[in-house]
Amino acid sequence: MAAIVNTAYDEGPRERSGPAAATALKTEYDLVFITHLPSFYKINLYEQLSRRSRVLVVFLGASSTIRTGDFVTSPKAFDHVFLSDGSVEGRPTVANLWQLWRLLRRVRPRLLLVNGWELPEFWLALLLAGCPRGLVMETTGLGVSPTGLKSAVKKLVLGRVDLVMASGQMHAEFMRRMGFRGDVFVTRGVGIINKPARAQQQAVRPYAKQFLYVGRLAPEKNIDFLFALFRRLAPEGFTLTVAGGESSFQDGNIHHVGYQANDRMPELFAAHDFLILPSLSEPWGLVIEESLSCGTAVVVSEACGASELVAHGVNGLLLDVTQLETAAAQLRSITVDDHQRMQAHCGRAAIDAKDEGQVQSYLDALNSLNGRGSV
Repeated sequence: MAAIVNTAYDEGPRERSGPAAATALKTEYDLVFITHLPSFYKINLYEQLSRRSRVLVVFLGASSTIRTGDFVTSPKAFDHVFLSDGSVEGRPTVANLWQLWRLLRRVRPRLLLVNGWELPEFWLALLLAGCPRGLVMETTGLGVSPTGLKSAVKKLVLGRVDLVMASGQMHAEFMRRMGFRGDVFVTRGVGIINKPARAQQQAVRPYAKQFLYVGRLAPEKNIDFLFALFRRLAPEGFTLTVAGGESSFQDGNIHHVGYQANDRMPELFAAHDFLILPSLSEPWGLVIEESLSCGTAVVVSEACGASELVAHGVNGLLLDVTQLETAAAQLRSITVDDHQRMQAHCGRAAIDAKDEGQVQSYLDALNSLNGRGSV
């Protein structure tokens, strides 16, 4: 499959394929990203960066077989290449490697960034790039052994990297445990969410013990613990809405509403007192940002990368997920005044400021490259 190129400069967006497509690209860029697919939050980040630097994004695929429709969006404001126009899971890896090799022969970035260390395309890019190289690290490292074959591969990748863009403090600490001694820039995010209009942000509402879970029904999300917790709290008036899965049904005080489109989320957050996310492993947790941005406080485990955005007792609670009764006691202890105080400390302004810092962290990394100017 030939690469599909879209150039966002000069004449505006246009798609071309085949050998001539590469001529649509510039040869010099500030930032070249190699990433999986055009997820909405990555597109938002790249568009912000493209306003302040020359950006090219190389997508391994155009879609995903395991993500819902509105997870993927079309990039418009920056130059980009799709190595494959199918799903990232079913992409032709050999053809992708060939297309990437051809691309890297003619494009000269000031900084090349790969969005992971697990795929052959990332390895090839780090091997061939004749410029400073960076790794976008979105793994917290919880449960990852520092020894063994997989760890050895990760350390080989880190050996080809000049700097790391770590999503949060847990991610940065993981890099240090893996022996990385280069510069680590903490971005405090994995992208930029679709934020609500300010009019959609939640007005002050009375506390009604209504909690919301948003996400996949997967073991690492600690779903069994969550359901057991709310069954225990049912006699005390606690309810849980579950936005995830394929069907809608009622199970006692647990109401399953199935998958919800992104544009419905502000309304759903506004109808609940807290978002709850008791994950055992969560690389970041964009839904935490979405909830806070909409004005809804959060109850999350410390295994969530984005838990660093939560000030315990201020804009939410850090939930102890080691013992069911301990977690139940934490929820029982929330008073009307507690809820009102935490809700008052939520809102879009703090997330906007965080995201400006996220964009700036990439520009700081670019400016750290000695003798190559500044942005």
